[in-house]
Amino acid sequence: MTVQINPDKRETVSGIEHATATVVVQEERTETSHEPDEEFFTPKQVAALFGVHPKTVSRWAKAGKIASVTTLGGHHRYRSADVHGLRRAYSNLTEATSVK
Repeated sequence: MTVQINPDKRETVSGIEHATATVVVQEERTETSHEPDEEFFTPKQVAALFGVHPKTVSRWAKAGKIASVTTLGGHHRYRSADVHGLRRAYSNLTEATSVK
């Protein structure tokens, strides 16, 4: 898994400095390369962990920020390891961009 944090910009709004960045998590996997006992999350579960809408999670997957597995029914699932890797990257990003 490759985690890349790209600082976008810093700006001051109403006297408060804000920083934005893009987090990209990439992993080379095929849709069938997973362990039978591996834990998966639904978009709704991932969204709850990050405090975003499930559609945002789908956009992240489409943009390549998190890998997904497609079920036989056409639904997307996210590996526990990928979700936790993104959480670590997101946590590192918020620490790196917080204004002190």
